[in-house]
Amino acid sequence: MNDFLCILEEVDFSLRARQLGYSSFYLTEAQAYHKGGGSSEQIKARRLFYSLRSRILYGYKHFSWIAATMLMLGTIIVEPLSRIVLGVAHRSGSEIVETCRAYRMLWVLCRSG
Repeated sequence: MNDFLCILEEVDFSLRARQLGYSSFYLTEAQAYHKGGGSSEQIKARRLFYSLRSRILYGYKHFSWIAATMLMLGTIIVEPLSRIVLGVAHRSGSEIVETCRAYRMLWVLCRSG
C-alpha cells in the first residue's frame, strides 16, 4: 500500500525496488518539462502539508524509530520557524499565512494519531 500522495512516492518505489535487487538507470538522453506545482499553485498550504506528511511517513517507513522521530520533530518544530523567517525576509504575508495553514493541518493530523 502506498501512503504517499503525489510526493515521495517515486522515492519510496525506488528504494523498495532496490531492496528487491532491481537497479535504476539514469537516461541522459531523456528530456521532460515539469512545471513544479502546476496542479497545486492555488492550494499552496495543502501542497506543503502533503509534502511534510509524506516526509514523515517516509521516515517512519524506512528509518529507525529514533531517526524518524528526529525527522518529525525537526519538521514540526524547527522547519516552520525557518519558513516563517523566510516569509518575513521575503516580505510575503501570503507565504507566512500558507506556512501557518499547512503546519496547522499537520499538527491536527499528528494530534489525531
